[in-house]
Amino acid sequence: SLTVNGRVTGDVIAFAQIIRINGPVDGNVRSFSHFVSLAGPVAKNATSFSQTFELASKSEIAGSLMFFTAMGTQDGRVGRDLIALAAENRLDGYVGGSAMLKGERLTIGPSAEIVGKTKFTGEKQPSVSDKAKLGSPIEVIIVKHRPDYANPKYYWRQTLRWGAAFMLGLVVVLLMPGFLRETMSEGNRYGLSLGAGVLALVVTPVAAVIACITIVGLALGIVSVLAWITVIYAAQVFVGAFLGQKML
Repeated sequence: SLTVNGRVTGDVIAFAQIIRINGPVDGNVRSFSHFVSLAGPVAKNATSFSQTFELASKSEIAGSLMFFTAMGTQDGRVGRDLIALAAENRLDGYVGGSAMLKGERLTIGPSAEIVGKTKFTGEKQPSVSDKAKLGSPIEVIIVKHRPDYANPKYYWRQTLRWGAAFMLGLVVVLLMPGFLRETMSEGNRYGLSLGAGVLALVVTPVAAVIACITIVGLALGIVSVLAWITVIYAAQVFVGAFLGQKML
């Protein structure tokens, strides 16, 4: 638990379960915590990664505010831009710049004032008070995480996806039947298969990216990434055959 009541002439960089900053900060605030509460003035910018974030009504951030949280509350003042990624967010303060908000639910209260543009990306329509002062109409983008079963395009895309995988399986069975049988046989050695799979899935792209940093290894890195994507896609044929054999 960390509580700052005095004046900090530089930055505050805090890692704690509970962080409360009540005094003035002449620099920036960077916090990583379960709970963060800013109640004092901040001369520059503030960034927070937390479970719960609160910007009290007496707090004023001269620069920009950016936070990532499950539950956010902003009752204070933000001099410049606001960037918030919160599952549940309530904004009832002042924002001197633009507000880019993303999450599941957003509530803009009657005391809210946003000078610049306001953009919200989420699963539900935000609740905006009629008394809120917005510099421009809020731009809302609704994100659907579930498939749109009522759209015929969904079934057409699924048909193309399944058809392409089925044709790939036929090519493997007809052209490489021995390789398919050996691969399915090796799948019974769970430890070796799991180790090789993790190695190919994680280490290969990391090594390819590192190779791309150097000019000499750029071509090899690009070819490795393309080959890795191809192998990952083709793996569904072998996994499907292995699971089908076990089920039957």
